[in-house]
Amino acid sequence: MKRALMVLLAVLALLTLPVQAAGSNTWTATASVDRSGAVRMTVRVTLRMNGPVSQVVIPLGEGAGNLNVNGVSLRVKKIDGVPSAVLESRDGFTGTQVFDLSYTLADCVTGENGWDLVLPLLAGGLVYSIDHMEFQVTLPGETACTPTFTSGYHGEDVDNYMTIQVSGNVITGSLDTALRDQETLVLTLETDPAVFPRTHEAGRLVTWSMAAALVCLLLAVAYWFFCLRWKPVRLVSQSQPPVGVGPGKMQSHLTTAPPDLALMVVAWAQAGYVTIHMNADQAVTLHKRMDMGNERGAYEQRLFKAIFGHGQLAETSGRSFQSLQARVGQSRLRLRGQFRRGSGNPLLLRLLGCAMSLFAGLAAGDAAMSSGAGCVLLLILGALACGGAAWLIQAAPRGIVSWNRVPAWRGLAAATAVLVGGLLTGQLLPALLICLCQVLMGLTVLFGGRRSETGRQTVQSILSFRQYLKTLDKKALNRIMARNPGYYYDMAAYALALGVDRPFAVRFGTLRLPRCPWLVTDGPQGNRAPEWYPLLRQVTRSIRGERSRPKARVRYEDEVL
Repeated sequence: MKRALMVLLAVLALLTLPVQAAGSNTWTATASVDRSGAVRMTVRVTLRMNGPVSQVVIPLGEGAGNLNVNGVSLRVKKIDGVPSAVLESRDGFTGTQVFDLSYTLADCVTGENGWDLVLPLLAGGLVYSIDHMEFQVTLPGETACTPTFTSGYHGEDVDNYMTIQVSGNVITGSLDTALRDQETLVLTLETDPAVFPRTHEAGRLVTWSMAAALVCLLLAVAYWFFCLRWKPVRLVSQSQPPVGVGPGKMQSHLTTAPPDLALMVVAWAQAGYVTIHMNADQAVTLHKRMDMGNERGAYEQRLFKAIFGHGQLAETSGRSFQSLQARVGQSRLRLRGQFRRGSGNPLLLRLLGCAMSLFAGLAAGDAAMSSGAGCVLLLILGALACGGAAWLIQAAPRGIVSWNRVPAWRGLAAATAVLVGGLLTGQLLPALLICLCQVLMGLTVLFGGRRSETGRQTVQSILSFRQYLKTLDKKALNRIMARNPGYYYDMAAYALALGVDRPFAVRFGTLRLPRCPWLVTDGPQGNRAPEWYPLLRQVTRSIRGERSRPKARVRYEDEVL
């Protein structure tokens, strides 16, 4: 009887063994490492639930992303600082549950003197113990080194409880003992750099790049202080443009921009030298009314003679006129007496600003990007893009005080691109600092180099006159129009040159204007300023031409204010 009872107990024990094995917690991991150091993990987790569990947290490790669980894409969440897969069930998980996970670890290869693969096969934070664990790691190339393992409980002695095999580029292993809850298991492997042929490791350029950016910024500030600084101007009451500064030369005296031939032609028409005719196809023809004498500067006399040297008419769409237009657009007036002797070159300050932006972009990109050979090209392109964006942002203020808004829009687009890039890479603060510094540098060189007292008064007069046109009092305007009905036509070209033609026209409201004596069109012109200023813009656009213009060498023409 006693023997029969012992046999029965043995049979029952054998029958219960498979049940215990089937109900144990297991972890099976398969890792594929590519040559950039990224790892694609595929993990099957089997967990035994003693009762309904509404939430299961499975830790993944630092840099985890592209998570899929049982074929469903999920977002990686940080639990206690560890990126994890959070699985939830309204009815609760009960009994034995099997979860198939696949995710990517962004960068698992680091090293100062060599390349070390550090792979978290089991990240800390799992609240379940693991009764059995198996893993397989496939490397991008063969290795002769033996991996080492570290766990949170057993430390470096965990390999005493493991079975490990290295065959070519494949590492397989299993644990012969159970792992407690909250346990970790990290594989570390010293590898040949040829296995991971990377030329850059993220974060190594941050320190010296930021140092270089700071040096460029300090040099720019010092150069401005010692070579470009001059006393700022205050706006005063100024109802007339500076003497001798016509609409075509307004930007030259204000921002040292090239002369504007189209606005020069409009000024000539206002003075009675030519009549401007625009047909229904918006083609402009200039009719010479009288010769230009010494009452105009030598530079304008040469241009006038070049246009009407062979006849009384000039087609602005013609090849010769557009060639002259291109040469004028590439020239610079030599503004005598406007700048102090020994004034610095604004171009150098702008280049220092671009260099500062380039190095700052390099540091920000290096801090945000992962390591890898492919990242080097992106890092270089990003840094160059930051330098180019800085040049466009610096030029933006010039578009605000001119009819040409293109530099302002380009600068805004460049600043937006820098800020969006900083937001996407988590480097928004450096991006904001880059944009702010470039805007300040653009403002410091907006009016050229260090102005003399005469040049300072010129800038003050032009800016005050611009403010006057923009905010002209309507009562004063009624008095002016009573004395001079053609006042709008006298000032429209100046307002256009300074980029305030629209607000200047709006100040006239519904006041009726006489017919313009120097502009003839085949269509209606309108008898109110808000209707007429777009016509002047179209005339100047037609004079400038729409087709591409040939490049010309920069020339300097003398101009005495």
